[in-house]
Amino acid sequence: MQSLLGIYNMALSLVGARRADSLLDSAKGPRLCADFFDAVRDSALALHAWEFAIKQAMLEKGEDAPSFGHAFAYVLPDDCIKVLEMSPSSWAYAVIGRTLQTSADSDVTPVAISYVARVTDPALFSPSFYKALGLGLAEALCVPLLGAAKGAGLASILGRRFALALDEAMSADATQLLTDTRPRDIDPWLAARS
Repeated sequence: MQSLLGIYNMALSLVGARRADSLLDSAKGPRLCADFFDAVRDSALALHAWEFAIKQAMLEKGEDAPSFGHAFAYVLPDDCIKVLEMSPSSWAYAVIGRTLQTSADSDVTPVAISYVARVTDPALFSPSFYKALGLGLAEALCVPLLGAAKGAGLASILGRRFALALDEAMSADATQLLTDTRPRDIDPWLAARS
């Protein structure tokens, strides 16, 4: 089963460090894993509309109107990493800080968003995203654990592997979304040709 300890141990193994016995392990490697993990996870989540991380929410109007530009500010959910779309879609919007600003008035039309959420349970990650996070965390650990001279070279190698693993994870995830959600309409022109 995928777990946070599993990601820590994958990363520690990749840099040649001692594996963690638990999340409460006080050794330097596991402590650094805990320090870096949230930033690595959140930056990876922000790169793509991951199927496992997409959520929807109705937004509440904020207490303060924007100073300029849009008429209303709506408070984003606490777990929102990136807004994917807003409904009603005909209105322009901007994400400013922790608010979505638009001229759409929720008293007239409800304002809803689809967004990439901060998923904290590794059991929900796709297997390819899980693997990529282990590589990304390993890259972050290299210099602090191994020193600049030895760690920089390994960090460069692991950084390239992390980027490749993220690309593969995004491709697999995009294929999943297309397979699961798009109708399989057959173009009449193509059907006549087959």
